[in-house]
Amino acid sequence: MPQPANSSHKHPPASTCRRARHAREWRPSFAHDISRTRGVLRALAKRLSELKEEFYGLSYRTGATKNDSMIDIDGGIVRSSPSR
Repeated sequence: MPQPANSSHKHPPASTCRRARHAREWRPSFAHDISRTRGVLRALAKRLSELKEEFYGLSYRTGATKNDSMIDIDGGIVRSSPSR
């Protein structure tokens, strides 16, 4: 029996179905990549934090003030670390 023209029971286009299937199939791999990337960023932020005093020394030699250095160095380290 044909559906009325204003029916809300229309099927999505085939391209939408393909995208949904692709997302379901690749989601575990994508989640693993995100997790690995977050781990790398955490390690980077930890290493940068360990080198903070050296960065402050380099910044001081360029003529920057301690406050300028704190904004630049600490802000850069915070921005390089993952939010969660």
